[in-house]
Amino acid sequence: GPIGKLLVDDVWTLPVGEFEPIPVPDFPELPPEVERELSNDARYLYRICLAIISGNVPDTLASAKIGKMVQSRWLTLASRVCRLYVSCTCDDANLRHLSPT
Repeated sequence: GPIGKLLVDDVWTLPVGEFEPIPVPDFPELPPEVERELSNDARYLYRICLAIISGNVPDTLASAKIGKMVQSRWLTLASRVCRLYVSCTCDDANLRHLSPT
């Protein structure tokens, strides 16, 4: 569909839009030492989820490259969905529903 076609592109090149934050009151806060031990892909997903929750995407996170789109890599797929979400200024219920936060 249209969202899937956008996910294969370089989503990190899209400007961050005025997206609607998604509150998740019980989202876990990892201590810095635990976050440092995550793989790069897992750390990116954790940080983009925090950004969606807070409504604030740091520039370094917005421009960080994400691995290639491979359907067997759910972590990369989830990261791409989240990055696309923060680029949208519309209230796309389908995209919001896909966001893992």
